This record gives sequence, C-alpha cells and structure tokens, in this order.
Amino acid sequence: MMLRKFKAGQSSAKSDLYERCVLCGRITNIPRDLPIDRRVGYVPGGGQLCCRCYDEVMRETELDIKQQWSASADEMASG
Repeated sequence: MMLRKFKAGQSSAKSDLYERCVLCGRITNIPRDLPIDRRVGYVPGGGQLCCRCYDEVMRETELDIKQQWSASADEMASG
C-alpha cells in the first residue's frame, strides 16, 4: 500500500466537524465527536481511515492472512 502525504493545517468548517483519514488526508463522513467504538474505518492504534483507504487496508490484510494460512498448511502437509 502506498501512503500519501497531505497538507496539514488546511482548515475548513467541514474539517473542523469531521475526521480526516490518517493515510490520505481526505475528510471523512465520521463526526469528530462520534465515539470510536461506533465508527466505521477506525483502526485502534492507527486512527480514522476514509472508506477507500479502509477497503485497501482490509483487502491487503485479508490477503496476508490467506497467504499465512496457505504457508502453514503447506508446512503441515510436508512435515
């Protein structure tokens, strides 16, 4: 996954009310005052992601898990 840099410090009324994605800097549709346990796209220890970045991260995570399971199954079969 490629991390994108964004210009911090740009403020608008919307960015004051909604979270920014910690990867790409887009303003999300998640209100800042929404508790983290009710958020979609929040990664503990990482922060809030926009829908696009969340989908990308989850897709890569799922692929990593499948590869690990496959490698473990191969080791067990040959062992």
